[in-house]
Amino acid sequence: MKIYVMRHGETDYNRQHRFQGQIDIPLNDMGRQEAREANKRIKDLGLTFDRIYCSPLSRAIETVEIAAGVDRSQIIIEPRVEEINFDELDRTPFSYDATDCGCLFSDPEHFVPARNGESFHDVEKRFGNFLLELQQKKPGRRILVGSHGGAMRCMLAFLHYISLDDIWHQGIGNCQIVEITVNDDEDIAPAGLRGYHGMYVTNMYETQDIFMTTVR
Repeated sequence: MKIYVMRHGETDYNRQHRFQGQIDIPLNDMGRQEAREANKRIKDLGLTFDRIYCSPLSRAIETVEIAAGVDRSQIIIEPRVEEINFDELDRTPFSYDATDCGCLFSDPEHFVPARNGESFHDVEKRFGNFLLELQQKKPGRRILVGSHGGAMRCMLAFLHYISLDDIWHQGIGNCQIVEITVNDDEDIAPAGLRGYHGMYVTNMYETQDIFMTTVR
């Protein structure tokens, strides 16, 4: 089984460098164009999907609709792949060297969220539980999951591809797709691949000039 986890296209908040978290910010025109480019790339790769899951946020849903060429009724909403809840930081501008958001960027593993927000450990756990459920139930040979940049970085930490401390050093571009291969025998790790519990990151696909990048 292969799981393809895709980040949404651009929003105005992405362009303005604002936290959006679980605020329902829609795609902008560039984001829709990125999703259309992703649709072409998916067709070029000959990919079809047996089951499609998606974050409940509209920017992820619309991206999946366009990129996979499906109707919304074919998408299963899955809250466990939603973006991290930044709580009071949402809608505020950010920069990676900012100190007014605590250690969110400088020491993400030890970031303590405000009030009702989430830590990166929280997101890693919920996303990981979703992947483990897919691994157990095997709902199809190829699964597409519509998600978000922060959540996908936490997913990569769950898969031991990166550490939580390194999540901001891992690029996840708009409409980028991470391919996860589920090994039926979790005790046998494919040579040179990073993974956890029989799930391994085998490719990353982008919508920029070079669509496929080599996994680290």
